[in-house]
Amino acid sequence: MGSRQTLKDKVYSNCKMFKQDGTFMCYCSEKKMKWYLKRGSTQLDEQSFQLNFEPNGDGHSGDDYYLERRVDQCVVCGTKENLTKHHVVPYQYRKHFSEERKSHSHFDVLCVCGECHDKYESKATTLNKKLAEQYGIDMCSPIDTHEKGFLKVLGFVNALQRHGESIPEERIQVMLDFISDWNGSPITLFDIDSLVDVFDGMTKVKKGAYAPGKKVLDAWLNDHSDNVLQFIVMWRQHFLDISKPKFISKHWLSEYKTRDTK
Repeated sequence: MGSRQTLKDKVYSNCKMFKQDGTFMCYCSEKKMKWYLKRGSTQLDEQSFQLNFEPNGDGHSGDDYYLERRVDQCVVCGTKENLTKHHVVPYQYRKHFSEERKSHSHFDVLCVCGECHDKYESKATTLNKKLAEQYGIDMCSPIDTHEKGFLKVLGFVNALQRHGESIPEERIQVMLDFISDWNGSPITLFDIDSLVDVFDGMTKVKKGAYAPGKKVLDAWLNDHSDNVLQFIVMWRQHFLDISKPKFISKHWLSEYKTRDTK
């Protein structure tokens, strides 16, 4: 399989988000900070801001993993070059999770270099094939109607990510509605960064070139009492066993068997 396109910019912005009462909620991307600032939040310094409204809850306040400053380096080998973002649970399955799980997936997005990513993906492909064969699911099923809008979705996602601030609000809504229809669940501007991570480097979709993830996932869950966390942990463990990351957060390692996707 081809190399995934790596990121030209830094992976983590490490911008700090605070509540109105000064509570530190989490680190976030620079793009998300700009989104809040454009809507009236207060910039405290170059990399921190305070919300101009009272959110529901304290975000990730008190959560060691989410309050830990991210480092731009591969969690596997430690290099700071040729970096990309790796989704521990493949998108072909994750996109069929519940909306709550899909919208809280940052725990399973890790920074890896292109070389380590490609080495792992060859093993992930083997596991995908094994799962499909186990349940008698054809890996070469044709793309269904849900997938046919992929290229248009890809164009909209890239446009919103790169030029969102200059696109008229009504046009943004049209684009988000189309992406949401394709995705099968609502997509907001908050979700665009994660979609860019998923689609980054993809230029075309060939008929028969994808695994029918929903069928595999449904069959697996049927055999495991609908325990989707167990499915997630299986992929986390697979990544650890194959890649043996030496620079991964100790908080991630301490929680990977129990943490939900929230």
